[in-house]
Parts: sequence; C-alpha cells; structure tokens
Amino acid sequence: MKICRFNHNRIGVVEGDTVIDITSAFDLNPAWPLPPGDWLARQLLDLPKMRAAVSKSSSRLALHEVSLASPIANPGKIIGAPINYRAHIDEANADSEINNGTTYT
Repeated sequence: MKICRFNHNRIGVVEGDTVIDITSAFDLNPAWPLPPGDWLARQLLDLPKMRAAVSKSSSRLALHEVSLASPIANPGKIIGAPINYRAHIDEANADSEINNGTTYT
C-alpha cells in the first residue's frame, strides 16, 4: 500500500495512476501546530481497516492532478548522511581535518 499526503494535508492511497482520498477514515486530523511526532505514522497498523471502511465512498483523483507532499509531515527526527555519494566521499577522504584519519568507502 502506497500512502500519500496531498492537496493541503489530505491522506490518500496511491493505486496505479489514481489517488484514493481516505482522509475521512481518520478520527483526528490535527491542524497547525502539529503535535510532536507524526500522528499518521502512529495509526499505520490500523490503516488497512480504516481504508476498507471508507473505500466505497472515497473520491478518486488522477495522480497527475494532485500536489503530493511528504507522507510524514512532522518527523520525530531527521537523519542526514553527508557522505551519500562518491564525490562527497572523495572530498572527505582528501581533507584530513574532516576525516580525522578515517578512510570512508
């Protein structure tokens, strides 16, 4: 199941080139300010059951007509990898002040 947020915090499921709007399946869709962590992630295990409850009445939209957003609107943490491609690895290995004697691969 591919979950998405779209069009100003609507919740959907992507099937092929269609987005099924399942926002109405959620009892609580918090407004700004968002609570710590992500409320959608906490409900993922219940999502198939919630989707089934609203699937017949859910609107269906063409994927190319919606504006997609990150599925996790308010992550609890963000992890960055500064050495995620070859040029960064070569740059870090070339500078002894960055790598402190470590060789990255």
